[in-house]
Amino acid sequence: MDLLYISGVLFPAIPLAMVAIGARYTAVAGLIRSLHMQITGTTPASGPAEVLAAELKSLRLRIELVKYSQFFAAVSFVLNLVSVLLFAHGAEVKGLFSYSGSAATLTLAMLLFMAEIFFSTRALNLHISGMRAHG
Repeated sequence: MDLLYISGVLFPAIPLAMVAIGARYTAVAGLIRSLHMQITGTTPASGPAEVLAAELKSLRLRIELVKYSQFFAAVSFVLNLVSVLLFAHGAEVKGLFSYSGSAATLTLAMLLFMAEIFFSTRALNLHISGMRAHG
């Protein structure tokens, strides 16, 4: 029964990670919309074309990282749920494999999330350099 408790510890962490990643996705989507408005000229505050092109390239990568981060967090959640059920029904070996898969996929999701944070910092530096040029 101790194995059930061990897998239960990870269980609440996964949805919290998914919410955090989802918030990042929403933020990136907002940036994409904002850049689209700037490129199409629907707002008066448009930046230099080379900066906007660099930001779009960065956003494409970031949105992919967020997408895969969400996917692997969801897989982790499902595997953790399966491990809890397996442990509850006495299938400890299968439960350990499922729990190990859950921990591995959550680790992958967090690594992708950390990579997205790294790239978002680079994108913010593009904004900062653009503001320095204007002010």
